[in-house]
Amino acid sequence: MTFLLSLMAFAWIAAFLLSFSTSTLGCFVLWRRMSYFGDTLAHGSMLGFSLAIALQINFYLGLIITVAVITFLLFFIEKRSKVLHMDSILGIVAHTSLSLGFIIISILAKYVRVDVLDYLFGDILMVKSLDIIIIAILSIVIVTIITLSWKSLMSILISEEMAIVEGVNVAFYKSLLVILLALVVATSITLIGALLITALLIIPASTARRFATSPKQMILYSFGISNLAIIIGLFSSLYFNFPTSPAIVSTLGIMFFLSLVFKRGDS
Repeated sequence: MTFLLSLMAFAWIAAFLLSFSTSTLGCFVLWRRMSYFGDTLAHGSMLGFSLAIALQINFYLGLIITVAVITFLLFFIEKRSKVLHMDSILGIVAHTSLSLGFIIISILAKYVRVDVLDYLFGDILMVKSLDIIIIAILSIVIVTIITLSWKSLMSILISEEMAIVEGVNVAFYKSLLVILLALVVATSITLIGALLITALLIIPASTARRFATSPKQMILYSFGISNLAIIIGLFSSLYFNFPTSPAIVSTLGIMFFLSLVFKRGDS
């Protein structure tokens, strides 16, 4: 029991630190309507997962490189194709990279044991000290960058044209958000899983949006909602033997639906 509690403690620390990044960026994902972009990166990370195994390189390195390539590819296709809308481009890249990843996995499965479920749903109970250090550094970097860039980011959210007039480098800050989102997705795959990482970004922010009256308040509420769901999810997985990551995301979903019941309309 002591060993299990220590695993839960490590899992909570990792999830708590990660929530700084996901709560902050999740609000920007909602404001910028980038939810499907997060899904694309998560699906595309399957290719990074398979390549990391095939090339026998560090898992995080494989994911970060792949997510960076996918991000560049999205920008490249958007500039080269004036006919396709961004949602179509995202769908093409997401499902192509996901399919390629599964093909590589099917080939590797003949030679090595590959646990696809860990990739799809994560295994936060298996978090290591190195994972916690990486997540802590990432969260500090992301929160610091967002804090320093807050005024410019808010200007872009209000009006990109007005931000340009004010001298804000709109293209730079939009690219910065995409890069930060890519880093969070790549880092979170091992903990929460590719299928659930987008939920950790958008559900707390969506729930917080119903109660918050300012952008900063929305981020704080999102952080609180995330951590409440993390605690409930961890304890339910301990006592009812539920899978941990789905338990956390299911709790977030229930909290969102409860917000619909107890608060009518959006603020």
